[in-house]
Amino acid sequence: ESPSGQMGYLYIRTPNLPSLGYLKLMNTVSNMGNQHLPKDCQLAIDDTLSSIHQADEGLRRSLLGSMTACLLALLFLLSLLWLSPLLAMGTVVVNALGTLFVMGAGFWLGIELNALTCLVGAMAFGIAIDDGIHLVGYWRTRRREGIESEAALNQALQAKTNPILHTSLLLIVVFLCMTLSSIPAIQAFA
Repeated sequence: ESPSGQMGYLYIRTPNLPSLGYLKLMNTVSNMGNQHLPKDCQLAIDDTLSSIHQADEGLRRSLLGSMTACLLALLFLLSLLWLSPLLAMGTVVVNALGTLFVMGAGFWLGIELNALTCLVGAMAFGIAIDDGIHLVGYWRTRRREGIESEAALNQALQAKTNPILHTSLLLIVVFLCMTLSSIPAIQAFA
């Protein structure tokens, strides 16, 4: 607004930006405006949307921190359960790599990393770890019975592959059904 009371409006249209990208854009616009405005003019930016994006960015950072803490807790607990930090590390790393691959593919396909996609990633990781615990637990039981490692692995795969496959297919169908929702948040969740 100028001293004479005149006002001008600048509307910026962008594609859907992740929170961090939006906050950087608003910072750039504010800095450029403040540098180039005449001394007797002032710049006022409606920061309602910025505060929402700041909250979303804070939530995303918090969720990523929680996921890291969860990984460490799983490593610790599985190490205690199986008395084998190496076996726990293998299980967690294999499942984490799979989850990272899926989330990376989503990023490559243009799905932004936000609070909802972090939650979906955590759920996928939890399901994968659950399957890993059943498989490794069955293998360890067979090993304690004196069965050789490879034979125990074959038995574990024979006993656990169908239940793991069926529950995974069921979850895929459920999430695919959710993509048909008319509510964008539910579509993004799926």
